[in-house]
Amino acid sequence: MSRVLGSSALPEGTAFKKTDVHWAKTEEEDTPGRIRTCDLLVRNELLYPAELRGRVSESLTDPMSQWNSPRTANSCITPRPASILDPRQPYIENMLRSAITVSLVEEARGGPFVYWDGLENAFNDAKKLGYDAIEVFAPGPDAIPDGELQRLVESTGLKVAAVGTGAGMVKHGLSLTDPDSAKRTAAQDFVRSMIDFGGPLGAPAIIGSMQGRFGGEVSHEQALDLLAESLEALGPHAANYNVPLIYEPLNRYETNLIKTIAEGVAFLNRLSTDNVKLLADLFHMNIEEANVAEALRQGGDAIGHIHFVDSNRQAAGLGHTDFEPIASALRDIGYNGYLCAEAFPLPDSQTAAEKTIEAFNRLFR
Repeated sequence: MSRVLGSSALPEGTAFKKTDVHWAKTEEEDTPGRIRTCDLLVRNELLYPAELRGRVSESLTDPMSQWNSPRTANSCITPRPASILDPRQPYIENMLRSAITVSLVEEARGGPFVYWDGLENAFNDAKKLGYDAIEVFAPGPDAIPDGELQRLVESTGLKVAAVGTGAGMVKHGLSLTDPDSAKRTAAQDFVRSMIDFGGPLGAPAIIGSMQGRFGGEVSHEQALDLLAESLEALGPHAANYNVPLIYEPLNRYETNLIKTIAEGVAFLNRLSTDNVKLLADLFHMNIEEANVAEALRQGGDAIGHIHFVDSNRQAAGLGHTDFEPIASALRDIGYNGYLCAEAFPLPDSQTAAEKTIEAFNRLFR
């Protein structure tokens, strides 16, 4: 517990629970008997030095800082004057970051990706609309010329939120639970190549459709064992880039393996690697979860990425999802990653992009 000396959200002189986002000038007991003051942002059991206001991750180590843990109170070595803060401004903004998808996989055309007309168009349009990052769905690591993604990152100031691996299934027919060991090895190699593709830019790889299904000669338990075997190998490889590997529970029509956040958490708990996180896709959750907000709370810090989309897999605001409880749940668990629009380009890409960023800004900025 800390004593507030001045805060945008709490009366001076009161104690606070670290559950809401606000700035606070506090007295902290550094070591027994030694008291010092620090300006901090206080958010969900984590203390952020005040100079990290706004986009916390970008104030840390680049480019992989989005996956580093926020600094604790003990990292605030030098007291900062309260004058660097404006107590009238809420500091919840920019804790969560917006992203939008672009697909370069022609075989997947018609699927739930907002942009389809090339990387440069996607980056430029997303920048104009105020997005923070792009999630890239590519046919493979060689589909984009060397240096092209880095050039776009540097020219627009946007990040790469993540890279998809679904082309391994859609284009190459690869699955991590294939009964054929040679095909499983090829699937692992493809995911590994995508980790190597996104990792240098701080972008984790997502395993969704490549998880496959059980059936035929492969039982449910056998499929889960095969999937676990792959994640045990690929999670540590992602750690070489200081990014997690992202695993996505899918709805019942797309997989019969892991469909809910609770099942995903239980599955991660059986792994020896701690470098695999869950992707919480709000469309899949709308189908499988009894209560999306509560499922997010149960997922807690196991959640490493979110697909921000409405009940009909269109842009947020074009379906019947109530996003307020979801936003509240994300604040409760201290989520500070990306919310990415993996949505159908309906009625067109521009409208879907505009609707998504409008909803994001209303809920989180």
